[in-house]
Amino acid sequence: MNWQKITVRVSSLARTSTVMEAVCNALKLDEKYTSYFCIYLVSKCNNDLSVERRLQDFESAYLSLKSAGSNHFLVIRKSYWDSSYEEELLEDKVCLNLLYVQAVSDIERGWTRADGDSRRKLVALQARGSKKE
Repeated sequence: MNWQKITVRVSSLARTSTVMEAVCNALKLDEKYTSYFCIYLVSKCNNDLSVERRLQDFESAYLSLKSAGSNHFLVIRKSYWDSSYEEELLEDKVCLNLLYVQAVSDIERGWTRADGDSRRKLVALQARGSKKE
């Protein structure tokens, strides 16, 4: 997570799907890729993060966030486990950025393991300011 704040104007009662649509529009994410990402409720205590849960479509994202408390945030994360989707997603600039930010964050936090070679490649990409080989 890079903590880039995105503000969208929707009703406080808007369903999660409406908020997600507004966020995707703000990010200029192609509509055909929106189903690959979801909004998650994340808690932050000191520097420790915990992904609490994926917000369901029937929920008001705003009300869920407010009821969770001030140490909670809403974040966009990928919503799939099948890595075969990534080939197509990595060709889209916005998808690539979302996946890259999540991968870097997850590796740095120890949520995802990366072998030495993968870490070296990631460091080299970061040094070049690149997201893809």
